[in-house]
Amino acid sequence: MPPKELDGSASVLAFFGAEIRYWRGQRNMSQEKLGDKLFCSPSLVAYIEQAMRTPSGEFAERADDVLGTGGEFGRMMPLLQRSGFAEYFEQYARLELLATEIRCYDATTVPGLLQTEEYMRCIIRAGRPDEEEDLSEEFIVGRMGRQVILDRPQRPRMSFVLDESALRRTFAPRSVMKSQMARLIDLGGRPRICLQVLPLDCGPCVAVDGSGGILTFEEGPDFAYVEGLAGGHAFIDPVAVAKCSRRFEHLKAAALSPRQSTELIRELMEAL
Repeated sequence: MPPKELDGSASVLAFFGAEIRYWRGQRNMSQEKLGDKLFCSPSLVAYIEQAMRTPSGEFAERADDVLGTGGEFGRMMPLLQRSGFAEYFEQYARLELLATEIRCYDATTVPGLLQTEEYMRCIIRAGRPDEEEDLSEEFIVGRMGRQVILDRPQRPRMSFVLDESALRRTFAPRSVMKSQMARLIDLGGRPRICLQVLPLDCGPCVAVDGSGGILTFEEGPDFAYVEGLAGGHAFIDPVAVAKCSRRFEHLKAAALSPRQSTELIRELMEAL
C-alpha cells in the first residue's frame, strides 16, 4: 500500500503511526516483512502507519521487540488509549469502511447511515442555523457518501437501535419524515442489517442521554465513540470499549424486536 503524507503532530495516533514507519525504515523492512514478524497482515501495518487503525497492546509489544525500540510503543499505549480524537468522527467514518460489524445507537435522530438526503438536510440545517448554506451542503455530500457501505455485496453486519422519540419528533416536514420511515422499513428488511426501536415506555434505560457506536474489525481492537451536546469522544481502551458494548447490549434487550420495530415504524408512517 503506497504511503501517504502524515502529520505526526496531529494526534497521538498519528505520532504512533509515524514512528512505526520511521522504525520500519530504520530496520529496512517492508510492510509485508514487518507484518510477518508481528503475525498480522501488511494491510494492518499500513492502516496503523496512516493513522487509520488503532494498535492493540499486543501489536505495540511485538513492534518494540521486532524493531528494537527499547519499549517506545508500549510506553505510548496508555496515552493512546486515553486520548480523544479532535476529528473523531472523521476517523470513525474512515473506519466504518474497514469494519466487519457496526453497532450504533442514536437517542435523538435517525442514525446517519440510515438517513435520507432530505432528512439529513433538515437535521444539518437545524443544528447549524448560523452557518453558510454551502457549508451545510458540504456536510450533506460527505455524510451521504458514507452510505456506500450499505450497498456493498459483503457489507458488515450492522445493528441499529434508535429511540422512538426520534421518529415522533418532527425535525422535518411530514413528507420528509414519511420518506425517512419508508427508508427505515426498506433497510431493516435487508440481510445483515438489524434495526430496532427503543420504545417510549421502556422505563429507565442506559444511554438514553446520548448516542454512540462501536466498530469491530477482522484484526485489531474495537473502536467506540460517544457523543452529546458538547461533542464526541473516541475510545480504544478495552475497558471503555467493553463498557460501551455492554450498554449497547442492554439497549438491544430493552428495544422492540426487529419485526415489532418495523410494525411501529409503519404505523407512525401511515399516521402522518
